[in-house]
Amino acid sequence: MDTSRYTVDSVILTLHDSNVFNFTITQDLLGPVYGPEFLNTSYMDGILPGLIAHYGKNQPMSINFATKQAPSSFFQVGKMGLTLTADLQVYVNSDLAATIEVISAEGSLSATLNNFLLVIKLLTFYINDAQVVNSEIGPINVQAMRNFVNFFAYLALPVINGFLAPGFHLPQEYFGIVRIREATFDAMDGYCQVGIVPEFI
Repeated sequence: MDTSRYTVDSVILTLHDSNVFNFTITQDLLGPVYGPEFLNTSYMDGILPGLIAHYGKNQPMSINFATKQAPSSFFQVGKMGLTLTADLQVYVNSDLAATIEVISAEGSLSATLNNFLLVIKLLTFYINDAQVVNSEIGPINVQAMRNFVNFFAYLALPVINGFLAPGFHLPQEYFGIVRIREATFDAMDGYCQVGIVPEFI
C-alpha cells in the first residue's frame, strides 16, 4: 500500500499541534552531569564568543526551539525525513542573549507500528542554513553561528526522541471489519510504501 506525503504530513501536523517541535533545553533537562557542564556561559563562550564578557562566567543557560509552522515530509529511496524552519532563542538566566532563525533544517526518521502503537524516532537532525536575528553579545560571525546550531542539533536529537518515545495510539478497527496490528514503512521516491499485517474481525 502506498502512502502519499499528504497522509504523513497530517501526522506531522498533529505532532506540531501537540508542541513536539516546541521545547526548551535546560540544564535540568540534560541531567545533573551534562546540564551544568555544557549549558553555561563558560563552556558556550567557546561556541558563541561574547557570553562571558556580557554575562560573566558559569551562568546557567537555556535554548528554546520553536517551529514557525508544521514541518513537511520528504521521501527518497531508503530515507524518510522532514524539513522545517524555526527560531532558536538563547537565554542566559532569564535574559534573551540571541535569536537565530533556522531557515532550513532536515532530519531522517524511522517509524514502526506494533499493536496499534505508532512509534516515530528521529535518526539524524541537521541544520543547513540559519541567520542571526538579534544578539546582545555583539556580532556573531558565520562560523560561530554554524558551530552553535550544530551543537544545538546534537543536544536536540535525544530531547525530541524523548517526546516521541511514548508513541501514538492508532484506531484499533477500520470499517468495522479489520484490525491492523503491525506495519512496516519503506521510503520510495516521493512516497512511502506501507506493508501491513491485518487481522479480520
